[in-house]
Amino acid sequence: MPDSWTNEQLDAMRQIGDETVDPLALKIISDHTSYDPTTGLSGYHRLLGLADLLLKSPELLLLDGAEIGKALKTFDGKERDYFDPLPVPAWVDERRLARASRVWDENMLAIIGVLYANSLPSCYLIAKGIPTLYDTGKLSKPEFIYQRIYETGLMLDAVMEKKGLHVFSDIAGPDEKPPQRYVWGKGYIAARKVRLLHASMRGMLLFPQIIAERQAHAGSEFSKSSLGALTSELKPYDHEKLGVPVNQEDLAYTLLTFGYAIPDGLKKWGCRLSQEDCEDFLHAWCLVGHIMGVRDDLLPDDVAAAKSYYQQVKSRQAARCAQGPKLTQVLEGFLANYMPGFMKQQVPWMLITTQLSREEAAMINPDPNRTGSWFFRVLMRVVFAVLWLYYGIKSVITRRFPPLRVALGRSFAIAGKALINSWRDGFERRPFWIPGSATGGWQRQPGMDAAREKALQEWRQSLFGTVLWGVGCVMAGSLLLLGGLVALPFMFDVPQWIWVFLPCSIILSWMGAFSFLTWRVKRVARQRPGPQEPGNPDLDLE
Repeated sequence: MPDSWTNEQLDAMRQIGDETVDPLALKIISDHTSYDPTTGLSGYHRLLGLADLLLKSPELLLLDGAEIGKALKTFDGKERDYFDPLPVPAWVDERRLARASRVWDENMLAIIGVLYANSLPSCYLIAKGIPTLYDTGKLSKPEFIYQRIYETGLMLDAVMEKKGLHVFSDIAGPDEKPPQRYVWGKGYIAARKVRLLHASMRGMLLFPQIIAERQAHAGSEFSKSSLGALTSELKPYDHEKLGVPVNQEDLAYTLLTFGYAIPDGLKKWGCRLSQEDCEDFLHAWCLVGHIMGVRDDLLPDDVAAAKSYYQQVKSRQAARCAQGPKLTQVLEGFLANYMPGFMKQQVPWMLITTQLSREEAAMINPDPNRTGSWFFRVLMRVVFAVLWLYYGIKSVITRRFPPLRVALGRSFAIAGKALINSWRDGFERRPFWIPGSATGGWQRQPGMDAAREKALQEWRQSLFGTVLWGVGCVMAGSLLLLGGLVALPFMFDVPQWIWVFLPCSIILSWMGAFSFLTWRVKRVARQRPGPQEPGNPDLDLE
């Protein structure tokens, strides 16, 4: 990435979409034979199912008689090859990807908080393009917020988990050239799905005649479909003013709301991340950007370059617009639905203000006249002071007792995965699928009536409360451990056995706290009401 971009150069980036995948997306969404198993949307969705199956059992491709191999051969070349492993650039370092996954595992709950308080609101700041696209994607409507954020969480977990971005090498050729390296895995498949989804939305907005042609062929069934419902609400897209949808400037910025803003947000909340941790986390997301079609010259070389580009785009594009406050209001409602009544009104917005600057928060504030009560302002200061202290204790202890680092990370990872899965709502919608079928999209699953939705909401609150209690116990145990260690040198004239009993009991209580977090969260997670999502099992909590 260059040290700086001129406004003219970035304006040009706003008119560039995805030159590689856009033609394939247009072919898929414009194919009128929607129910042919090898063409159009139905063919693509069938291909997604095959790709998911190959992730679980790639060895099936080695069997001559395997049906999955026969099924893949029925597709056209470009569609069939779309999910093939991708050659990786020379700069990709597998060790750095592994360290980035470790940061994710050890800080998953806090990262989910930063996603809510920083990553998503930072997108809402960008007055051109991003809020408009989010509006078309129904993220601005409360009834769809859970499923949309669920898909964001799925991608985040897929690319950051261990081997989610799996880099492997071929053997050296006869000319002794170095072996080619490739990337595959769950995160790779998720990123490729999102890339094609972006390209499809770009095509729908830029070429509305495609939608008109589909309506002419599908008749009344089209109006019932998720694509028909979506496009019936859209106004003509002004790409000259806004740039093409999901353009290169916006793509690179959005990438940094994960790769740069998440480590930066963790540090704002007191997490002790090293410079190496931040660089490696960004490194993983640069590979995600490469997979998703971000231009190589827009991928930052290091955190300093990422910060420079991130701030430059904000200075160019951040402004108050009609969509930003609306999106923020829905996002606040999303978190408020998890909280007890006395916290609903003020805590969601206060979390956002801990991550964004005063000026940035004002741009997306749904209610500019509101002021937080002194009680909650004091409460938030106390909570984050304790959080800062906890991170310091954790850093000291885990350096001296590495097994505790692994155990603590596993506990928080289980809680984080349970929360991500709780965002899944009762829609007959497979994550990352291109909308358009008359039987899919934003239709409720059978049995998801008002009573079932209320039960689901109550379960979410129960899960969130369990996570909070578990985290509180871990933090309390950490403070108790610190107090015990500080008190030991001043304990004179006490029986010898206390010198052994006190440290051991404190350490055992601390370990018991995060063991309780693990056990209790898993138990509540398994009590989720409502049908399971077809074809997409719950996140693994083991």
